[in-house]
Amino acid sequence: MLSFLRNSLQSAAIKALMILLALTFILWGVGDMLGGGSNEPYVFKVGSREFTKSMWKETVAKQIQHLSQTYGQQLTEEDLKGSEFFKNLLEQLINKAVLSQEAKRLGILVSDEMVKYDIASHPSFQDGTGKFNKEIFDNTLRSMGITEDKFINTLKEDVAVNNLVQPFMSFNLPSPQFIEQVNLIANSEREIELYEIDGNKITLSKQPSEEELQEIFDKNQNEFSTPEAREVSYFTFNIKDIEQKVELSDQELEAQYKSKIFLFTQPEKRTISQLIFKDMDTALEAKKRIEGGEKLAAVGKSLKAINRETSLGTLTREGFDKEIGDAIFTTSEGKISIPIQSPMGIHLFEINKIIPQKVLTFEEAKPTLRTQLIEEKLFERLSTLAQRIDNEIVNNKTIEEIAKERNYKLIRTKIAEQPSTKFSKSLEDSPAFRTTAFSTDLNTTSMVTPYDDGTFFVLKTEKINHKRFKAKEEVKDKLMKFWANEQKDILLKHSSKNLAEFLKNNKPIPNEIQKLVALKKLKLNRDNTESLPNELVDQIYRTQLKQTTAAYRLDNKYLIAKLIKINKPNKQLLDKHKFETQALFAQTQQDIFIKEYIADAKKHYDIKINYELLK
Repeated sequence: MLSFLRNSLQSAAIKALMILLALTFILWGVGDMLGGGSNEPYVFKVGSREFTKSMWKETVAKQIQHLSQTYGQQLTEEDLKGSEFFKNLLEQLINKAVLSQEAKRLGILVSDEMVKYDIASHPSFQDGTGKFNKEIFDNTLRSMGITEDKFINTLKEDVAVNNLVQPFMSFNLPSPQFIEQVNLIANSEREIELYEIDGNKITLSKQPSEEELQEIFDKNQNEFSTPEAREVSYFTFNIKDIEQKVELSDQELEAQYKSKIFLFTQPEKRTISQLIFKDMDTALEAKKRIEGGEKLAAVGKSLKAINRETSLGTLTREGFDKEIGDAIFTTSEGKISIPIQSPMGIHLFEINKIIPQKVLTFEEAKPTLRTQLIEEKLFERLSTLAQRIDNEIVNNKTIEEIAKERNYKLIRTKIAEQPSTKFSKSLEDSPAFRTTAFSTDLNTTSMVTPYDDGTFFVLKTEKINHKRFKAKEEVKDKLMKFWANEQKDILLKHSSKNLAEFLKNNKPIPNEIQKLVALKKLKLNRDNTESLPNELVDQIYRTQLKQTTAAYRLDNKYLIAKLIKINKPNKQLLDKHKFETQALFAQTQQDIFIKEYIADAKKHYDIKINYELLK
């Protein structure tokens, strides 16, 4: 309810950006899709990095799927056309591309160890005990269709971007007196008169003409049609439908161990602290003082180092460029490296601890090797089965013959072109199944198509009921209702506009409007907003005493609030929300700083958008 403290557009943009930077976004299937040099037309381009048309379509589909799961109903692109969804998504992706290149330009380094820590601590990859589970991790990547290397590289880029914006998260708060004043304003009680003008109370005094009904019919024919429907037969198969027994000899495992020894080699790690200074003289003075026995953190504070956080964690050499890597990994334990220059400043690295390289023995690696090899062989068998079925389809084997030969259950179902608005995780409601069903010709069998969780399906279109446009006389009642709703909506908007003017100018409300209005007297505070919409509450908290808010549309009603009185909050309420108000103020400032940084960074990159492809 306190979004009146911040610029709502800035906040929305930054929140969306930070979601993009989170690991969760990778799990939705977007990941590092930016590339360069593709022959496919791009939707947008930042410098040399392109985001192609197919990448855009896949990203949109993944985001809509995520929104559908969030809101519990199946959404389509059509449902979102009137919103800011596509504009905001495009801006988020461009911002991410700009920040990724900024992080690279500034030499912000992310090691594999840092990424592995993020992966291990993410709930998506943990079992019921809260511990990292490699099997869950592998299955998740497999269902996403992404390799471990690509996933780690994508995450490294996002962590680098997160490290880039991290400095904006620390700044000096204003005085306690200022925060107290903000807290006082935010927690004051508002006494309001709430005018609710109800469209359901509107009565119409005339009937539509035939010309009006015809115009509605011509403009909204899709509303008065039966969508295309298809009857299909299909079967599914997955890894459970193949031979599960896998024999592995020690010789075979040992051969795998030798060929993948790098997977079982834990490289040398070093626990590192660093200081960054603006100039070489200060860095040399800091090095001398630390070597003289002073603590690194104390020296950094005394000499005003750029960085506040001194610990880099325990890292391997991978991810560092040669100059910095050489400086860190040739310095002895407990010693300070030579000063190294980067776009961020002059670095000093202190080596707190050295963990030597370790190679797991064959016996130590054997359980992991066995599990991995069994999984690989099972999926090889599944892939071979899918290819075999594809070949049988190409050679005109019927779906009935394929299913009978393998004892697969053949299911017949009917699906409509217009999907259900209720969200469902079933195969028949999935985009993959629906797209395949409506793109497969009559009496034709589709090729093997992957679904979720290592499941495949094959379908045959048995019958097509084509879309039918109904005659005007068939839908006369619907046309009358459509016309009535349009007329009532016009009158409702007109009445709400007039009511707002009368209230604003303190004039009496005419009877024809008064009969549509219900008046309530309410008291709002931080803990009780009387179930009013957040946007309206924000308007109320911005409104001056004795003034009214703009008319707010809620379903078939308009709400207008007039602020009658502001009551000072009690000390208990102020104390309760003091830290929350301070945190909210801090977040507002962070949003502004990051937005300004992105705007400035964009000036350094050639950004091109292909609006024709976005239509």
